[in-house]
Amino acid sequence: MVQIYVTAPRRPVSSPARELRGFTKVALAPGESTTVELTLDRRAFAYWDVTRDDWTVAPGRYRIQLGGNAHGIAASAVLDLPGDKLVRPLTLDSPIGDWFGHPVVGPALTAWLVSGLTAEEARAAQEGNDEALRLLPSMAMRQFPVFLPRRLPQKLLEGPMRMSSASPDPADA
Repeated sequence: MVQIYVTAPRRPVSSPARELRGFTKVALAPGESTTVELTLDRRAFAYWDVTRDDWTVAPGRYRIQLGGNAHGIAASAVLDLPGDKLVRPLTLDSPIGDWFGHPVVGPALTAWLVSGLTAEEARAAQEGNDEALRLLPSMAMRQFPVFLPRRLPQKLLEGPMRMSSASPDPADA
């Protein structure tokens, strides 16, 4: 029996110290040897992310161990994986920092905010808001409109929320 185990880096979910990710049975006569090939696909490094309802690969250093059983490890190697680029769907309760940091929605939202502002509106928005600007990234988007010099209709945010949900799957990137 040849078994392959994967030890994952710290992940946001509880998981075993190492997990059996592949095995095969090999019949050998005394003194005989053979080459065994086991393939580890993306799923071998993934955990189930309940917030994304999908398998996710965390970034970090993975240890691959090979042996006849969990206590008889014959070889070990390290593999560094970049992990999935996680782009979570946006909601009105998402922090403003997530909205502006979103690869699709952020640039569109920034363009809307800048468009149509007069020099006086831009100056008024900047004056006296230094403290507010430090707090904004963690504030829920639903609270953001009170800081704007012009009205931000909730309907305007519905399109970007749909865009964020339709972001490409990180596994395809």
